[in-house]
Amino acid sequence: MASVLYHKDPLHLSGPATATINKIQLAYYKLATRTGHADDLYNLGTFYLNHEQLDLAESYLIQAADKENSFAAFHLARLYWDQNKLDLAERYLKQVVGKEEWIDALCNLGSVYTEQKKLDLAKKYYQKPAEHGMDIALCKLGAIHEWEGKLNIAEQYYKEAADQGMCLACTNLGVLYFRQGKLESAKKYITKAANDGYKDAETVLANIHTIEDDPELSKRYYDNYVNATTSLKA
Repeated sequence: MASVLYHKDPLHLSGPATATINKIQLAYYKLATRTGHADDLYNLGTFYLNHEQLDLAESYLIQAADKENSFAAFHLARLYWDQNKLDLAERYLKQVVGKEEWIDALCNLGSVYTEQKKLDLAKKYYQKPAEHGMDIALCKLGAIHEWEGKLNIAEQYYKEAADQGMCLACTNLGVLYFRQGKLESAKKYITKAANDGYKDAETVLANIHTIEDDPELSKRYYDNYVNATTSLKA
């Protein structure tokens, strides 16, 4: 499962002398952790995370998170999300949002609750990122409302994300319009995503062109599409 992560990491250099630089960095980070400061533990944890030494990364990030380092808690949540350990991801994201209104953490917590099918909580935590115009949150709110049968609300959220150019939202909105028999609107948004190279949109658009003159086939295609793609993940 993919993660949403938008913030600056500590500096990890690369280049022709990468191996030597990494050794120097690692030695520096290890030395710094003798202070026991949360930021130093976090830096070492993210170094190991970036070098895919996940057990060591987890150990140091936990130590930093236990000292109330929000960045460490956020990275831990990302790590546990990737490992499908949703309860642990939830725990550390709640630690972050309990201290500060961090939009990315709120959105990720919404994603955890979506995966757990706790949709009321998911909507609660997506709301603030959506108000800030985060396209992922808008699209996921659209998906939840569509799943609940609230198509007018779903349309509003999808459209706001689609108007920002989000291909998934364009495709979802197009399929929603297709379901409602609004073929021109459907093709408009799906074409927009297809023109940006979004493969799912290209597939949907091809099928719409094939079946748009056969209402019964259109309905059957839409039902098959929904059954095949029903997921509240964006």
